[in-house]
Amino acid sequence: MSASRPFFGMHLETILIAFSSAAVLAFGAMLTLIAFQDRNPAWENAREFGAIFIVGSVACIGFTAFIVILLRRQRRAQIMLQDAIEHLDEGFVLYDENDRLVMSNRRYREIYSKAAAGMVPGESFETMLRMAVAAGEFGDVGADVEAWITLRLEERGTAFGTGERRMPNGRWILFSEERTLQGGRVGVRTDVTGLKAQQDQLSRTIAELEESRRQLQRQADDLAKLAQDLSSARDRAEVANRAKSQFLANMSHELRTPLNAVLGFAELLQLEVFGTVNPKQREYVEDIHRSGAHLLEIINNVLDLSKIEAGREDLREEATDLAALIESQMAVIAPRAQQGGITLATERDPILPMVFVDPLKTRQMVLNLVSNAVKFTPEGGTVTISVRVEPDHADWPGWVRIDVVDTGIGIRADNIPLVREPFRQVESHLSRKFAGTGLGLAITEAQIRLHGGRLDIQSALAAGTTVTLWFPSWRARRELFEVTAQRAGARGV
Repeated sequence: MSASRPFFGMHLETILIAFSSAAVLAFGAMLTLIAFQDRNPAWENAREFGAIFIVGSVACIGFTAFIVILLRRQRRAQIMLQDAIEHLDEGFVLYDENDRLVMSNRRYREIYSKAAAGMVPGESFETMLRMAVAAGEFGDVGADVEAWITLRLEERGTAFGTGERRMPNGRWILFSEERTLQGGRVGVRTDVTGLKAQQDQLSRTIAELEESRRQLQRQADDLAKLAQDLSSARDRAEVANRAKSQFLANMSHELRTPLNAVLGFAELLQLEVFGTVNPKQREYVEDIHRSGAHLLEIINNVLDLSKIEAGREDLREEATDLAALIESQMAVIAPRAQQGGITLATERDPILPMVFVDPLKTRQMVLNLVSNAVKFTPEGGTVTISVRVEPDHADWPGWVRIDVVDTGIGIRADNIPLVREPFRQVESHLSRKFAGTGLGLAITEAQIRLHGGRLDIQSALAAGTTVTLWFPSWRARRELFEVTAQRAGARGV
């Protein structure tokens, strides 16, 4: 874009310089004619006219120079503006009030590359539109080209503002057109294909996220329903379990009464209270007594388990010497161990504190574990029972542990969870050496939990088993015993 409009092939500053020079020459010629008239009185005033001539010439030259400077500055500003517009990333176009092209930049011509040859300043929009349609800039406009052009020209009269248009080459163009103060039209074109692709991708992502949200909601609803079903099933199972425990407790009581009578009569027969019995009869009486005693033990175990599951089992705690308790239980199991050729051993800390536990249940726990160890240890094996307090640097500092270690057949790792379950036994060639119901370990674990402790099992097949009873550290604190004793004394116990 030029600094000033050409006029007969010349710029305005050149015309002004020529006009100023001509004015100066004309003014000088006029004064010379006046001065050389034959003895004209003006000759006497020639000096005055000369001064006026000089002042006028200087004024004309100065004004002309000022105008030229302003025009050159304007031209530099216009060149800078045109250069800035030319290097914009957006397409720029300007039309005058007659809808003729004033200027367009490089980016605009790239966007409409097929019609770029017809974008000449001074050309009308309609002419350029027809050239663009002929060049295929707008793709297929239909069979009636004139109708399409007419509609496009009518829309142009009112089409101001911002919108998007998809070009035949697949590019998306954001256009913006506004009126100028002189009635012309200025337009900006921006290629938003990349942004459009991102928006489409974002829309797809949002749709996928929405679908994922719906799926998660459905899954959450399913999980909630499943949780509700599980809760209902658990409630029903608890009711059934309580009913089972109640039934077993009732049956145990009902069975224990006649069973005690059977045992009592068997003992009377063994003592020959009703007369002498022959050897064969004595053998039968011993079988009756042994089987009855075993059945009574099973009933007692079932009764204990049913009480624990029903939450009716209480602890009767007192300060207990665990070492003495273990020795007493070793004496009970010693005949069975000797019969099987098994060595019993005990280990203990030199200084072992009294422990605040239920002694009856603790005896039962120790007896159950030692009995199992003897039952599953072959002849020539060893069963060791140890009791100690964990040191301060251990994982469970201050906890009291009772370990029952045997050199028996051991348990496979995948079978360890099974032996914790009631009525479950891992079958082996030694599992029926002594009768059992599979309740001993389950009862033991339930009882140690009543004490706030835990039961651990470590075993490997053919490598023996170690079962550990853990009692919390607070059960071995002396100050607890003193407080308990004071309260017991206050109640008169």
